Amino acid sequence: MRNSFSWIKALLWAGILTIASTPASAQGGRVHRLLPAHFMLGLANGSSELEWLRNARVPIEMRYQYLSGGVNTGQGWTTWRPKARYAADYVRDSRAVGAIPVFTYYNMLHSRPARGSSESEKVYRNLNNPETMRAYYEDFKLLMQRASAAGDRAVVHVEPDLFGYLQRDYADGGRRSAREVSAAVASTGMQELRGLPNTGQGFGRALLRLRNRYGRGVLLAIHASDWASGTDIGSSQNPRVDARGIGVRTGRFLRGFGEGWNLVFVSPSDRDAGWMDRYRPGGTHWWDPANRAFPNFERYRQWVDGVSTGADLRVVLWQVPIGNRRYRTMNNTEGHFQDNRAEYFLESRNHIADYVRAGAIAILFGAGAAGTTHYDDRQRDGITNPPPINGNTLISRYTDDDGGYLRLAITRYYRVGSVVVPR
Repeated sequence: MRNSFSWIKALLWAGILTIASTPASAQGGRVHRLLPAHFMLGLANGSSELEWLRNARVPIEMRYQYLSGGVNTGQGWTTWRPKARYAADYVRDSRAVGAIPVFTYYNMLHSRPARGSSESEKVYRNLNNPETMRAYYEDFKLLMQRASAAGDRAVVHVEPDLFGYLQRDYADGGRRSAREVSAAVASTGMQELRGLPNTGQGFGRALLRLRNRYGRGVLLAIHASDWASGTDIGSSQNPRVDARGIGVRTGRFLRGFGEGWNLVFVSPSDRDAGWMDRYRPGGTHWWDPANRAFPNFERYRQWVDGVSTGADLRVVLWQVPIGNRRYRTMNNTEGHFQDNRAEYFLESRNHIADYVRAGAIAILFGAGAAGTTHYDDRQRDGITNPPPINGNTLISRYTDDDGGYLRLAITRYYRVGSVVVPR
């Protein structure tokens, strides 16, 4: 089925349909030739959600899927379809709907033996286990081969949390470099990795080498965690936090994992603020959209600016919560939790332009945990319009758990014209 918004995408990629005001400057590296010179929107969209995307005809430009389960457990992505076909099928399906496929490669924590008392310790010990890492690099190599053979471009987003754990727990918040963090690389005995140091830098260079050799058209994205410095940018109420300085330090730490990364991903929050209020009460989960109280969007933008500058890479805001405060559907019950991040970006093009000037190039919306808000009818409760709870008075006519907010807001963004990202 041909995407009925293909004409919008054709104009976008031709540089014809763009917002008139272009940000004067932007931090970070050049926009890669495989990416458009405008701000992109995307969704978490697995194979089971592809039908919704086709039927809703939402003109997203990126769709992402976790590849997880571990590399030596018999449950990883290579087992999801016969002959390790899942990744290639996902690339082809993405191309058919006009979207760039994005894989979040999240396997270090879930691989064996994963010994330790915390996630950080389990990740670090696996990273230093030659047998585990041999399986890891072989699995990554296969992904490069499958993704490259199936299409002309894909993004592989490497290990959210891993780089944050290394920075916070094994590199003094980024005051030490990736060269001072140990990792199993050449010690795995994998022929392609001969000569690489057994360090964090060697780990990054190993992935880059495998991409360069086997992954034509694959862009690699490293991950910056907003808590890795020891100060949580997304929750701190301290008005004296130097968000940009912390971001620069994090970006420079990430540069130590080798030259050749194409993007850096960040996660403003992976769960709706309403969900966090219910299940993790007592924290500062809501960001002030007026940017007066902390935490807020402007402070986070400053941190993004620092990360982009320090890493010399464009930034993708990833797994941004889906909830809103507009529709009566959003009554802070299971699957219908409120948040204000989607509103902040999708209801103000100036806010997007501000983030573009800080180095951002895309937002990918996605639910980060069970029970958080989703854009389809994940709760299977149909159209719901319970009484408003805090001014959320719009009536929904969609079965979507967010009331249809994302499908309408994303379509509106592209119909008006996307925000330019200077090359």
